[in-house]
This record gives sequence, C-alpha cells and structure tokens, in this order.
Amino acid sequence: MNVFFALKKDNGTGIELVTPPLHTRDDILPGITRLSIIELVQQWSSSDNITMSERDITMSEIQQAINDNTLVEAFGTGTAAVVSPISCIHYKGKDLQINATGDITKRIWKEIIDIQYGKVSHEWSLKI
Repeated sequence: MNVFFALKKDNGTGIELVTPPLHTRDDILPGITRLSIIELVQQWSSSDNITMSERDITMSEIQQAINDNTLVEAFGTGTAAVVSPISCIHYKGKDLQINATGDITKRIWKEIIDIQYGKVSHEWSLKI
C-alpha cells in the first residue's frame, strides 16, 4: 500500500495532499492506484483548494500536524483496498488519532469506483 496525508496549508487556505515520492525510497510501491489518485487530484480545479505533493514526510511532521490539528485525514491506497482510511498510527508507544474517512478520502474513493464501474466516462476506462 501507499499512504497519503491531507494537511492544512500553512497560510490556512486549502489542503496539501502529500505522498512520499518514488525516487527517494525503495519501499514506495509504484502502484497504479497511487498514480491514479495523484492524477485525479491534479485534475481537480483550483477552486477545490487542494494541492497534490510528492515529497518526503516524516513521522515527526505527522505527529506535529496531529498536535496542531492541521492533519485533516490520512489514507492508504492499493489495488485491492482502493482507498482505506487511517484512523490511528502507533508511534513511539503512543496512538496518534486521526479523523478517518474525511471528505477527500470519500471523494477519491467515489471517483475511482465510478471510473472502474463505468458510471462516468474517463480516459482510463473502456467499455467492452
């Protein structure tokens, strides 16, 4: 699976959706679901106020974002799971609670499922 974190931007306007980049680690899966989510979010209009970022993110940053209430939501992705909300990360002996199944997670899941089942027309799908 891959992981995504939705963080409030420093200026307070909008969300940065972060996933680790492929080129910096050998343990990041170059999966099609990951790529699909990156491409979907990049296609959302600027009025959505969501920026897609592939960058390193540390557990210290995640812990600080939880403490500052700037971590909006987190989810894992994979072929079988599609999108799976993350509600807790156990780190250094503590459970870090995260709001699960937020609006971004729901929207991404719905858009991917709608494409997969042919409910919406998309360049990734072909009816046969």
